[in-house]
Amino acid sequence: MVSKPVTTNLVLSIIMEFSDQGDLFQLISKHSKLQQYIQEDTIWAIFIQVVRGLKALHEAQIFHRDLKSANIFLSKDGTAKLGDMNVSKVAKKGLLYTQTGTPYYASPEVWKDQPYDRKSDIWSLGCVIYEAITLKPPFRAEDMQGLYKRVLKGQYPKIPSIFSSELAQIVKLMIQVDPKQRPDCRQILSLPVVKSKCDRLFPESFLEEPGPPMNLLSTIRVPKNLLYLTDRLPKPMYDKEEKGRREREEELRRHTHTDGRTSQMLPDLNKEERSNTLKINK
Repeated sequence: MVSKPVTTNLVLSIIMEFSDQGDLFQLISKHSKLQQYIQEDTIWAIFIQVVRGLKALHEAQIFHRDLKSANIFLSKDGTAKLGDMNVSKVAKKGLLYTQTGTPYYASPEVWKDQPYDRKSDIWSLGCVIYEAITLKPPFRAEDMQGLYKRVLKGQYPKIPSIFSSELAQIVKLMIQVDPKQRPDCRQILSLPVVKSKCDRLFPESFLEEPGPPMNLLSTIRVPKNLLYLTDRLPKPMYDKEEKGRREREEELRRHTHTDGRTSQMLPDLNKEERSNTLKINK
């Protein structure tokens, strides 16, 4: 949800979107205090948007790994966005092994310290939607051992009858102990009931096919001399005029660096590399 970084007098500022409706956990807590359920259409709208966001991550081989109600951010216009990628990871081989996440939403395979794939996120999403419906997590216990046993059984209290059987079925599909039995995001969005909700709750533009696959960043290696860190960072995506101005500022900063006692002219790494290449070619 980061918009763009801005540097002013060598101070890095990060401009971010503001979710003026808080997060889903806050909404659940509010309704729990009022002893009122969240409207079903609101739950469907949040669910569909999160599935689409999760689908984009999974298509880039990124597992969220900490999907919970507090990580779904809401806006007053009805927008829901999946955030907090602090423990997200690219799964180059399709499986991950590091156990992480929040216990209430962790899948059985994570609890058992087994390798897991994107279907672990689907389990977590099922727990989140169940919580949005009932205002309580599906698996609760007095201690971690008790929670572990409940999650491995995969048995949870029934959803209140005031909600549709279609919504209950969606939750049931996602909270399957066997990850092979859980649908992936594409399969969820292809379900007739989900397509019907999309048509009713969102404009046609919402259903447009996404653009080209996201281009993930390579590992950024930090140089010993931090003055050269800028050379290793991704290039900014600003307009040409703004980009040119920032490049001139950086060049000026580099050539007038001072350590408090003396000033020094720093070499241009790119020029040095080109020079060394020419020497080698000769």
